[in-house]
Amino acid sequence: MTVGHYASAVTSSAVMELLKPFDPRIVGTLPLGLAVPGSDIDIVCHASDPNAFADIVWAHYQACDDFRPLPVDLGNAAGDCALCVRWLAVRTVR
Repeated sequence: MTVGHYASAVTSSAVMELLKPFDPRIVGTLPLGLAVPGSDIDIVCHASDPNAFADIVWAHYQACDDFRPLPVDLGNAAGDCALCVRWLAVRTVR
């Protein structure tokens, strides 16, 4: 995926606007110019209310191909966790 293609995909999906309350940032190989064939778009967010984040992502993307919410235990003393969500937004929705 090229820089232009990923920027177009992000814009057309409106994912950044949807996730705006969670301060979304595109990270990984694409913004660094290190993309290879098959690179995906990685977006990180900060959610002070993880349930609100999960609700929004679930409501908007559950019908997308390969939708998978995966909780991740960060293993710290505070018991913090992360939610990794994967979906294919470029393909057609089922």
